[in-house]
Amino acid sequence: MICNVDVIPLSIAFWFCYICNWSLMLCRVWETFFWRNEFPVDCCFACVNWLFKSTVNQVAFGFLHGLCFVSDFDTTIPNSSKIQFQFMHDYTTFKASIGGLFRDTNIGVSSVIDTKNFSLELDLLFQTNSINVTRFDADFAYITEEKRTSSIALNEMIQVLMASYHQVIDSDTSNGARFRYPFIDHEPILTFAVEHRLDRHIWLNARADSAG
Repeated sequence: MICNVDVIPLSIAFWFCYICNWSLMLCRVWETFFWRNEFPVDCCFACVNWLFKSTVNQVAFGFLHGLCFVSDFDTTIPNSSKIQFQFMHDYTTFKASIGGLFRDTNIGVSSVIDTKNFSLELDLLFQTNSINVTRFDADFAYITEEKRTSSIALNEMIQVLMASYHQVIDSDTSNGARFRYPFIDHEPILTFAVEHRLDRHIWLNARADSAG
């Protein structure tokens, strides 16, 4: 069960969600155990799922709009427990999460800044047990008024450099190029591509790269 609560204080939202979840849980326990004289295991799992899966919107109502809190716990998926704070604005999205609360705990942070002409994206995942960063991606893109897009990115734990260019010539034709350079094997790949629409249902694509 997912509880969505808007524009009320955080404490009231939490109490409301948990009281409703506990009420549903007790109703099902009464039905299965006392009425049917049986108590299946999946009833316990369902009750736990109801209890810990909730969403509270407008956590900081009054001074920080767009901030919400999400908790998720699914007994059918091992180590799937997660809590997350999300902040969404017209041009900015920020998410901070803690996953694997009972084992293999990880901390994730992702942020996106997007405007009419440029965008900046950052994604990071940190494992607390091994004290290692297991994911780090960064991407920057610039878009001109002539529908030309240039981007540069660091992927795969800053082990691969990606640079790309895409241009829309008209409504039927576009071309682009991409450069990939891995810092481990030092084998760069340069790719060129052209796309043209022949009619409503037929597209012609051509691609060539330095790797053959």
